[in-house]
Amino acid sequence: MNAHLLALPIALPMLFGALLLASGRLDPSTRRRLSLLACACGLLLALCLLDHALEAGTVVSAMGNWPTRVGIVLVLDPLAGLMLCLTGVLGCVAALHPGATADHDNARWHALLQFQLMGLNSAFLTGDLFNLFVSFEVLLISSYGLLLASTGRSSIRAGIGYVLINLVGSSVFLMALALVYGCAGTLNMAELGAALGQMSPQQHAMMQIAGALLMLVFAIKAALLPLCFWLPGGYAAASGAVAALFAVLTKVGLYALLRVGSTVYGDTADDGFGLLLPVGMATLVLGALGALAAPDLGRFAAHTVITSAGTGMVAFALGSVASVAAGLCYLLPSSLGSALLFLIADKLRRMPGGSDQLQALGAAAPPAALQVLMFLALLAISSVPPFPGFLAKALLLNASVDGSMVGLVWGTLLAASLLMLLAAMRSFAMLAWKRAPAPERDVPLSPRGLWLAPLLLIAIIGAMSVAMAPLHRVAEMAARTALDPTAIAIAQERAVILPRPPVAP
Repeated sequence: MNAHLLALPIALPMLFGALLLASGRLDPSTRRRLSLLACACGLLLALCLLDHALEAGTVVSAMGNWPTRVGIVLVLDPLAGLMLCLTGVLGCVAALHPGATADHDNARWHALLQFQLMGLNSAFLTGDLFNLFVSFEVLLISSYGLLLASTGRSSIRAGIGYVLINLVGSSVFLMALALVYGCAGTLNMAELGAALGQMSPQQHAMMQIAGALLMLVFAIKAALLPLCFWLPGGYAAASGAVAALFAVLTKVGLYALLRVGSTVYGDTADDGFGLLLPVGMATLVLGALGALAAPDLGRFAAHTVITSAGTGMVAFALGSVASVAAGLCYLLPSSLGSALLFLIADKLRRMPGGSDQLQALGAAAPPAALQVLMFLALLAISSVPPFPGFLAKALLLNASVDGSMVGLVWGTLLAASLLMLLAAMRSFAMLAWKRAPAPERDVPLSPRGLWLAPLLLIAIIGAMSVAMAPLHRVAEMAARTALDPTAIAIAQERAVILPRPPVAP
């Protein structure tokens, strides 16, 4: 495979986004099909890239034959391939799920969706800290527009908090980049990893300060405690399709923590991850308690995003191949489960006389088919057998046996799992059993699109349960390459950098 094909996951949504901006004269159904076609092509491309990464290992592309110090470097390995596939699935779900208002079908909405996918794919593929910053800004600006496109004053209020906390994170990110470039003269991750051991004590100290700032930025993106209080209100206020796509945003922060920590800081990142272990456990417990106290299904789903981020941080902070592999096996289905709950909450809100409020005792009960779907989704997000979250947590518990904090890790994971199960059963009881059934004649059939996206997600989660063994093998390969600080550097040395011809006078 030509290494320059790594640019396709970025170029494809960029081109379709520009095309959709100019599609104002097309009818909404044609525009939605065009957006769905772009997302389906992106998912197919992500699957092909993951298959290639599993065969070839780490692949590096130096775009335009520029030197890596000043050029754009794209990196593909099994970890990046897995995250591309997750993004592709959630992109298809967001494009497939119909919106409640006309804003969902206009040209700007679908263009913003494609631009956000472009930013996400770029963040997972970049091998350069500055381009990681640019990718963050692209996906965040797109997410601002998608969030504010949700109707209602509450979404605007929540959107302001979401914008402010991420602007602070972007400012800190720029300061960290300035420190790194001043010390090393490059922002290429592989070159930084090689140069770190050759720096003077003063430069090394500055790099540690920059690392702490980067850790703070990525913790904001990952919604770790105490920087997660912006998430429940913002995600719950978004429309179902937007919130489902937002389920992957916190994984960008976790991915960046793992990628930058292992590639740039190598063994010196162990101290930072050691500090993040109690942060991850506290985030996990806070998310579970928030889910138990959630007033509606939308906020319950938002808190499951926090618990997913906390569990992933615990797995990454343990630092072994087994724990990181278990964390990846958990992050994939948990992201899909959170997205599924956002879509179900959206369906409940759009039912005649329906509501996703847990205390809305006068609201109509959901139909039987939706109750079954909601029950399966709540069991999946609670990590009970035979769903993949249970198997992933069992792998994580086994991976933490040799750690010094094994008792605390086990206690936290088991207690949080119990709280999540109680919260899930409470939510189902309040939404299905505490409401009077609506007369059949008063409940028209939902549009077909309202069922397609949730059914697609529950089918993928079920397939992960059946195929957990091969998924774990892929996750182990991803963890092994991600934790190898020399993997990208070796692949980057193999990338052919042709000399640029001299400029004619």
